[in-house]
Amino acid sequence: MYSIYEFGQMMKDAIRMDAYQEAIRRVVRPDSIVLDIGTGTGIHALMAARAGARHVYAIEPADAILVAPEVARANGLADRITFIQDFSTNVTLPVKADVVVSDLHGRLPWYQRHIPTIVDARRRLVKDHGTLVPQQDVVFLAAVEAPDLYARATDPWRQQPFGFDLSYVASRTTQAFYSGRVGRDCFLTEASQVTALDYRSITDPDVSVSLELLPVRSGSLHGFIAWFDTEVIEDVRLTSAPFEPEISYGSAFFPIAEPVSIAPGHTIRLSWRGSLQGDDYVWAWNVDVEDSAGVLRAKFHHTSLGLQLLSMDRLRKRAPSYQPTLGSDGTIDRIVLSLMTGERTVAEIARALMAQAPDAFESEAAAMERVRTLSERYT
Repeated sequence: MYSIYEFGQMMKDAIRMDAYQEAIRRVVRPDSIVLDIGTGTGIHALMAARAGARHVYAIEPADAILVAPEVARANGLADRITFIQDFSTNVTLPVKADVVVSDLHGRLPWYQRHIPTIVDARRRLVKDHGTLVPQQDVVFLAAVEAPDLYARATDPWRQQPFGFDLSYVASRTTQAFYSGRVGRDCFLTEASQVTALDYRSITDPDVSVSLELLPVRSGSLHGFIAWFDTEVIEDVRLTSAPFEPEISYGSAFFPIAEPVSIAPGHTIRLSWRGSLQGDDYVWAWNVDVEDSAGVLRAKFHHTSLGLQLLSMDRLRKRAPSYQPTLGSDGTIDRIVLSLMTGERTVAEIARALMAQAPDAFESEAAAMERVRTLSERYT
């Protein structure tokens, strides 16, 4: 989750903030109920209240929201904003919203549980024909010659530091995407539209596309750059394109395992997939490069799972056939959770824990901290 500092850095993004302020000014009416998902320190909620909203419900799971009521009070808007520290998927509003404001992007629109959150809000928290801000994202991608971006990920491991061969680690670093920017002069192909995400109707959180990219000049293919254009509302737009003034999101660089020389007449076939697994995305990008005669010159398979350094023991424990039993930490947690019935204080649970597991903690203070942590997480 973002800190106050990080929310402050995003608030400094004048291009982004001006676009959202203009969108809020246009869509909020004196009788509007506004839902602000991911309010952070409350800036969009303040904008909505100042624009005349009847009431704003501002939701944010991070602790940064704790400063928001004081900020609202200092600006004379506290009586029209209700701040809720939680995930919106856990919240039920007393009334449905007319307008939903949410800026839950990362470097790509497919970021953590962004899309399921919007789908849930549309289903439960917004009136029929309510207004969503933003309305859609259009994603673009191009093949690029980007030696500096490529070197940033691979060079520390390929330079044989201290005389050691660490190239195996370099093979892992190309299994992830990175933030990066390039100019149009780095493009080896024209930009291709990948897909459009219309938040008024989207239901599927995943993406899977196959693209055929044709080089427009010779060069070394290092990977692919992806970005998105946001329609905040009609006629109010943003872009994270790497060749435009930079905004908070940045753009995403997907490297390939080894640079490949390409030229006009060659064909780059890209299969690009992102699937939401738990609270984050697993990405895969498979690349075939054919020459003008149709001969395969290079073939790469990448997956962000390749960067997850899972030991055989951890992989064994994730297998569907594995029969788990609780270890010592799990046993302690089970004792604590079983005591959280609403009838005991944290201190009473800590004392009971010490009685049931006297050898697990050096002191009652240590047991107390364990109970506090679980109380904060689960209650």
